[in-house]
Amino acid sequence: MSGVSEALKFAVQQDSAASLQGIQQKMFRIWFNSFIYNQIWEDPAVDLQALQLQPDSQVLTIASGGCNILNYLTGSPARIVALDLNPYHLSLTGLKINALRWLPDHQAFYDFFGHADKPENIERYEQYIRLHLSDSEKAFWSGRSLNGRRRISMFSDGLYRRTRFGYFMRFLHWLAARNGCEPQRLLAAQTPEEQREVFEKHIRPFFDTTLVKWLSKLPVSVFSLGIPPQQYQAMKQQGNLVQQFCERVERLACDFPVRDNYFAWQGFSHSYDHQHRQAIPAYLREENYELIRTQLSKIELYTSTDHNC
Repeated sequence: MSGVSEALKFAVQQDSAASLQGIQQKMFRIWFNSFIYNQIWEDPAVDLQALQLQPDSQVLTIASGGCNILNYLTGSPARIVALDLNPYHLSLTGLKINALRWLPDHQAFYDFFGHADKPENIERYEQYIRLHLSDSEKAFWSGRSLNGRRRISMFSDGLYRRTRFGYFMRFLHWLAARNGCEPQRLLAAQTPEEQREVFEKHIRPFFDTTLVKWLSKLPVSVFSLGIPPQQYQAMKQQGNLVQQFCERVERLACDFPVRDNYFAWQGFSHSYDHQHRQAIPAYLREENYELIRTQLSKIELYTSTDHNC
């Protein structure tokens, strides 16, 4: 972990530790050396459209939680090299790869990473996955979270409600409910007009509350969204922060059909659409299961401190 910590310091700490910017960078470095994301928020469909992967393509990417690495395999490139500074995210990526290799079928895999809240996931981890993990991965998933439970238990009580991003989103949902806002209503909308109506009634007013305006100015709030200090400063220079957040959520809520927008489902319900299975990432789709499984050997995982990458 010390090598990772030093790499994080080198990547993030660009200003004097005595300056305000330097203090914020140190706070982010400490905050980031933990489980931040439970799902990646970059859109792999846009990436694949831009990359136009070919059978001889080689991809260099951030590992993060492994979602997009597996999604990129639907484009059948020759090789994917994935780097990350965060050992928590690398461990999640490794778990997904081994789950694809060793779980008995697609339903078991979907239960593990789609639902991610079933008690039998822990039994399947012990029976099918754990023995195939590296020693460091075994130690990680047997390690304890702040609640005292093993980290692997997140897959029995709701991965998408955990991690720092998940806890922060749950807090925002709690705060919205206290202000009479019900953003989850968006997921029942049948038309773009209904999506807009829900946004105007149950989401936009949330950004007008005094507490939300205050929270938007706190560095720890944007750190919980994975926004580093440099990007935070750039956003501040662009103007009203709460307005920027509102505009981004408006785009999420209104600009795309909610029936297949799994980002909206995660943002407004901490889950996917399990009934129709349209609003789910490509790597969780049954029609991509065998295609992805047959290409797992193309993935190479490294921390940025590895010397042979």
